Amino acid sequence: MASSFLFHLLLVVAVIRLAGSATVYSDVILGNFSASSVNYLEKGGVFLESISATFSAVLSSAAPQSPFVFSVVHSPTSTVVCRRAVHLLQQRFRAMVHPRLPGPVVALRLLDSGNLLLLDAANNSMWQSFEHPTDTLLSSQRLPNGASLSTPAGDYRLLVTDSDAVLLWSAAGDQQFWRLSSDPRSVTDFSAPVAYMAGNDSGLYLFSAEDKAVIELVLPPTKLRVMRLDLDGHFRILGYSGNNSVLAQSLVAPVGYCDLPLSCDELEVCITQTQGANCNCPKSFAAASSGGCTPADGSALVPPSSCVTNGSQEISYRSLGSGTGYFANKFANLATSGGVFLLLP
Repeated sequence: MASSFLFHLLLVVAVIRLAGSATVYSDVILGNFSASSVNYLEKGGVFLESISATFSAVLSSAAPQSPFVFSVVHSPTSTVVCRRAVHLLQQRFRAMVHPRLPGPVVALRLLDSGNLLLLDAANNSMWQSFEHPTDTLLSSQRLPNGASLSTPAGDYRLLVTDSDAVLLWSAAGDQQFWRLSSDPRSVTDFSAPVAYMAGNDSGLYLFSAEDKAVIELVLPPTKLRVMRLDLDGHFRILGYSGNNSVLAQSLVAPVGYCDLPLSCDELEVCITQTQGANCNCPKSFAAASSGGCTPADGSALVPPSSCVTNGSQEISYRSLGSGTGYFANKFANLATSGGVFLLLP
């Protein structure tokens, strides 16, 4: 197979050579391209802009010895909408994509939609960022059935399924904690398999293969939508009106901070506040030195596996009090119902 590199543009890091100001390209870069980090320092790392300068391609690094990051940025608001690590190879930096490309790349193009394309000699697209989202979607960008947005560490995902869009806590085996169809702000238009999710100037939608809205969530009109999965598991939809340099929040899901998996430490009871949440130990529990809560009488907590094995260890159960629930239970399927259960001491 041919090259697997994002583009054959070698970004050579020269720490000694103090060159003059470098050219910021517009729309497209053709052929091999070499630049020193010093060249683009005064440009904020920008080396390519879309034709209307709505989006820019940027190289950045947190520190001189840190790995470089290749990003696509919404220029008016300085919002990163696509970010990929740049890997060190033979003292040169190249950004990697997968799968391998079918042929050599001769051009890099950045569209006013924010889509970054790798083109062959016939000007055909061999790879585009809109088909490989990380944690952010833009207006007109589609997230197909089976695809997902993911936080950098991979602990949270927004997954499009046959019937819905769901937030998953991957660290707990893809435990679901929100779904679009259950959000009271959404409307289900008709029953059909979901083909993809997309946002536009009027809201967020799940579409069928015939491009008909299966589920819709109408939002205030805006010029650009930025749909982002945050590090804490929140899914946010932001809007850009074109009148200022900020993004206005249109939606956050889940709404309640206590609906997030890690809103509090282990066994703490979460109570939603106007800003954030209040976390306290339930009755008959006390704060543990390592964080979270532990039985106040000094009893030891045992792992869940101990509750289903026939060991010699004596096991008892503690109530967390009436009105206390688990954040994921609303989306859990019942294992059984209608039976009689006995809790043994």
